[in-house]
Amino acid sequence: MLKYKNKEIHDISAYLDWVKETLHYNQKGEDGTLIPFYQRHVCFRGHSYAKWDLKPQLFRDGSNEILQKKECEMLDIASKRLYKNIKNLASSLDRLTFFQHYGLCTRLIDVTFNPLIALYMACSDETQIRKRGAVYYSYAYKYQNYKIANFTADYIFQNDVFSLRAETIIKDFRKQGIMDDIKLLYQPLFIHPAINNPRVEIQNGAFLMEPILKNEFEINQAGVIKEGSFELRRAIVPAKYKPSILKELMIFGINSGTIFCDVSEKLKTIRIVSTTR
Repeated sequence: MLKYKNKEIHDISAYLDWVKETLHYNQKGEDGTLIPFYQRHVCFRGHSYAKWDLKPQLFRDGSNEILQKKECEMLDIASKRLYKNIKNLASSLDRLTFFQHYGLCTRLIDVTFNPLIALYMACSDETQIRKRGAVYYSYAYKYQNYKIANFTADYIFQNDVFSLRAETIIKDFRKQGIMDDIKLLYQPLFIHPAINNPRVEIQNGAFLMEPILKNEFEINQAGVIKEGSFELRRAIVPAKYKPSILKELMIFGINSGTIFCDVSEKLKTIRIVSTTR
């Protein structure tokens, strides 16, 4: 089990202090020199329940091998049923991020560049309102590789990767002439997506993609994104402070209506505001 350095927060002020600490925390580049805090690309992830693993939905407890083996099938069905929604999207990667944002079970995990959005996600799930939430952060830009990400997306739309041998997948990737290092297939990939739907724009969202191959030396056998993707420091939100933090976030215009853009969510927000005055 991972051991995190936790900071308990009770309000937005304390949370923003933690964010400042995060941005000033010693982060070194590949050459070993300290990266100035204002040049760091930090993304955040909010969990409504702190005990949940940092896994894409396709690999979480409750999802099983049968569901994973239907990854390609689910993507095919979604592509057919939502053809009008995705017909103008340029690539399989764009379609995959679109499906992820609207709730399909995929190998992507959502992150955001806006720490307040992550805090909202840690507090807003009504089914977990009695459990403590958590916000994690990552210097995920070090995992960028759009050639591998795009080909991975193409590949999972066309193949049941869980039934293929690693040698077959590696051979197919090499045929594309895009690989300099085979290790790239074993690394999580950071994706800064095209703004192809309002949610991505409003949530200032990005993604981490589960690698197409599993390396027993670097990646948990259960399919968890490499531990190094997220730092071992996190903000903890006790359950009793979630309602008051959500009210504070509304002052900053962060609520279900603004984040999810749906008419029903906007109307629900109006109801909440009216009953709390």
